[in-house]
Amino acid sequence: MIYWPAVVSGLQRRRWAAQLEKSAPPRLTVAAAADLLRLDRGQFLAFLRGRLGLTVGLTSEMARETLVDRLRRASPAER
Repeated sequence: MIYWPAVVSGLQRRRWAAQLEKSAPPRLTVAAAADLLRLDRGQFLAFLRGRLGLTVGLTSEMARETLVDRLRRASPAER
């Protein structure tokens, strides 16, 4: 079994940010972001909550810029 948080490196987060920046609408739900990134919704939600400190749910709507910014600027403690 792969430990999900260990897989998500800074490089991977930057790739996700670039992909969302190119293909996501200006506002989207967490579930839609996971779908665009082709990730498991539950694992992506757990990552956003646990590693990035966001208090969101699958139906939470976010600005694309907010999500992209958080993915790019995660502190070393969040890696």
